[in-house]
Amino acid sequence: MKRNISLTLLLIMNLCLLLFTSCAPKPNISEYGELNYPQLKWMMTPQEVFEALGKNESDFQKAETGSDESLNRELSYTINEKMFGKNATIQFTFSPNADGNAMILTFVSVVFPEASEENYQSLVNQLEKELSQQKAEFQKDEYLKRIIQTDDGTESMQEMLPGGDVYEAEDAVGCEKSVRFSSVTQTTDLPETLQQDWEKGVEEFYQNHPTETPVQTLQPQSLSSATVSYTERKDDAAQSSLVVWFNGAGLCNVLKYTE
Repeated sequence: MKRNISLTLLLIMNLCLLLFTSCAPKPNISEYGELNYPQLKWMMTPQEVFEALGKNESDFQKAETGSDESLNRELSYTINEKMFGKNATIQFTFSPNADGNAMILTFVSVVFPEASEENYQSLVNQLEKELSQQKAEFQKDEYLKRIIQTDDGTESMQEMLPGGDVYEAEDAVGCEKSVRFSSVTQTTDLPETLQQDWEKGVEEFYQNHPTETPVQTLQPQSLSSATVSYTERKDDAAQSSLVVWFNGAGLCNVLKYTE
């Protein structure tokens, strides 16, 4: 009898593990060597983003700038959601593809209300783990800037070596720490066939937009990046901020002419 109960419990545990594994989001593997926002891909339409995140458009606050004919048109959807287990306000920004028939994901900003050194370090570690699972080679750079306040009340930034003592300067009122992960793969490293498609797409685009200044060649640029930035205020924690930016401009500036 005890053996039957044990076997039943084991089967239930295995079933629960299987269900949990099948429902858990899978890391999105890089296609070209780019870094992506978790669960998403650059160039997704708003509807594709909603579906990938398991959300409806009504879950977001929508904002739009520019007219339908404007090349600088932007569309954004904002939601209060958790990222890496932390409360955040997340904004997904879309811009037009070359023919203007679709809005594509190009930028994501994530603002965390609980800004602290501890949360900053935690986000850096969690983001690095997430990006490593995407199996794209990336470069990690750390930056530190001291915020100096002058006698007239104005402020300026002073670049420092990471790990330096920000507050050894008497006029220091805070600092800005950031870590930037950027794709090692650049636009000029993309497959030759894709670059040829880009050239054709660009040529057609400027034929249809003769007043725009033509782009002559494909410039080397990192495909995408993710930056964690923490701004600390020495005597006013309420003014501290913690933000993560995901930028897919490099890859999108190629694919928007080819898809």
